[in-house]
Amino acid sequence: SSKPAAPWTERLHRGAAMAVDVWPETLEVASAGEDGQLLVLNASNPNPPAPTVICGPSDNTLRAARWVSSSTIATAGTHCGIRLWDTRAAANGSPVLATQWGDVAGAAAEACAGILGLDVLRARPHLACAGTEGGAVAVWDL
Repeated sequence: SSKPAAPWTERLHRGAAMAVDVWPETLEVASAGEDGQLLVLNASNPNPPAPTVICGPSDNTLRAARWVSSSTIATAGTHCGIRLWDTRAAANGSPVLATQWGDVAGAAAEACAGILGLDVLRARPHLACAGTEGGAVAVWDL
């Protein structure tokens, strides 16, 4: 049986915490913020240490974050497309942007800018779906 998560509240972002996602095996929480930060911390610790900063702060508001695997997080926000972050590199102090998908120009950029929702299919983690402010729905093969 797994250990239950300990209840706690922590202010992690300057501005709104726009999205959170939990990796079920480790209870690690990915938190994406209006401040452009992507943070990771462990929900099973009743006194969580300072979160690991994966990216940010920046001018790019992160509106969505989803675990893709135990070491990869997908984010989306005011930039166009989905970014994948390698959490293992953050522990070494290295840049952690693994890749970026969906950068386009023109009308397509308008359609995919401002992603509001993101989902990664746990049964098929190479597939991601997103919905945008402009009414577009996009599917990516990561």
